[in-house]
Amino acid sequence: MPCLSRDILFDVGEKIIENGDSDIVTRYTLSGKQSLQAMKNVSATVKHLELYEDHFIIGWDQKCYKLHKPNLKFFTTCIGNSVIVLHINFTIYGPNTKYQRIIDKVIDRKRMFLFYAFNL
Repeated sequence: MPCLSRDILFDVGEKIIENGDSDIVTRYTLSGKQSLQAMKNVSATVKHLELYEDHFIIGWDQKCYKLHKPNLKFFTTCIGNSVIVLHINFTIYGPNTKYQRIIDKVIDRKRMFLFYAFNL
């Protein structure tokens, strides 16, 4: 059975995130085993993360992209290993917040260089 290169699938995943359409990201992620693995790899490389009540922003180096909640559950399991800049832009109401898994993973890795917390 023919398959695409992992590098090509990774690049496609990055480009889809850059387009900023959360629905397309979800459809691509769920379109097959290879695309799911590619999106896991893409999200595992995120270095910049901003968390808001209704969306989040992810990025690599100087490029950042906004995604909405439909992808939240998938990304909470994958993001966190490489995050070095974390912004929290909402009030956290306790340990059961929807972003708690990401926050715990970032803190556990202890790789963070910058941390910002804002109460909007």
